Amino acid sequence: MATRVTPVQLKVRDTGKVQLETVLVMQGGGSLGAYECGVYKTLANRGIKFDIIAGTSIGAINAAIIVGSKNDEPARDLEDFWLDVAEKITPPALPDNIRCLVSSTYAAMYGNMKAFVPLWFMMPHLNANENQSLLSYYKWPYLYSTTPLKTTLLKYVDFSKLSPSAANMVDISGMVPCRAIPH
Repeated sequence: MATRVTPVQLKVRDTGKVQLETVLVMQGGGSLGAYECGVYKTLANRGIKFDIIAGTSIGAINAAIIVGSKNDEPARDLEDFWLDVAEKITPPALPDNIRCLVSSTYAAMYGNMKAFVPLWFMMPHLNANENQSLLSYYKWPYLYSTTPLKTTLLKYVDFSKLSPSAANMVDISGMVPCRAIPH
């Protein structure tokens, strides 16, 4: 059972300014984002509203979709996003252990066209004005481009609903700071 902390225990000087907030914090970890989608849908179905939503990595992507929902239906938009980026290549008839291996190998080699693509598929575009080859990969700062994810997010997120700093951070690094949600 949760223990309730009083303002005195927190050493709050002016208890008149203390305000309770409902906060949702989501973490990163790829497929954990799909789990967070289910959790959010359950909380939304129970009528739980959040004052602040924060996340990092894939949790930030989920937070951006929830806060900036284009259709003002964040639970539906979040689920649609996850259905959109879901891996659909691997045959469902394969045993789970083989399916997992095939799916991860496919993603590593070819990416996910709604989320990330390997840079080696973009070589002619990236190196049009440079004298580099595919063998210079050790100089690359990363192996995958998230440009497809940015395009996919445009279908689900109205970035004008995010605070200016949050919108920029999603675009640059996939991080979303805490954001107050108007009720």
